[in-house]
Amino acid sequence: MNKRDLFLNIIGIFLITIGIFRLLQIIYIAEDFSRYFWLCNFAPLILGAGILFRSNFVLIGEFSILFFGQIFWTIDFFSFVFTGNFLIGSSAYIVHESIISQIASVSVHVLVLPITFIAMFFIGKENKNAWKFSFILFPALLPFVLYYGREINLNFFFYHGLDFLPEIPFYSIIFPLVYIFLVVLPFNYLINFLVKKFKINQ
Repeated sequence: MNKRDLFLNIIGIFLITIGIFRLLQIIYIAEDFSRYFWLCNFAPLILGAGILFRSNFVLIGEFSILFFGQIFWTIDFFSFVFTGNFLIGSSAYIVHESIISQIASVSVHVLVLPITFIAMFFIGKENKNAWKFSFILFPALLPFVLYYGREINLNFFFYHGLDFLPEIPFYSIIFPLVYIFLVVLPFNYLINFLVKKFKINQ
């Protein structure tokens, strides 16, 4: 095994470990299993497996889905760390959590995407169809979203939850389609371009 493969295997296992840690924290500390079906919480397992199997279809697809939400959470969190104020409020719940839960939350939101970003360049494979991964993931999540219902509002499927925006008619239909075509697709092409241009040769 060369150094490149060893490095990828280590970070793949590390991401899976973060995913398992998050799962155990949600079950035994938060005691709210529905939280695991937020995209950010189970993503380390998917991305870790994608790295171990060297699948940029999974990595680019999942990264494109996650980026928008994760970057806002991270900006909000670091705004609190450096200024004492939450910029958006998406990470405000963290101040009410135990230290273990805080570590788990920061790990899945702050560490996962940079690690995945690096791994994609080491794998160095384009996959222009990776955006189709969203058509696998979203329907797979739908039974859980519907089961937990509007009160939990997993992944903002039922409503956007932003006080400064009005209600949107047919939101549950419009939101996934807009997200795929205005967020996932552009990120898919951008990441493929970057991987092609800056991939790390073996």
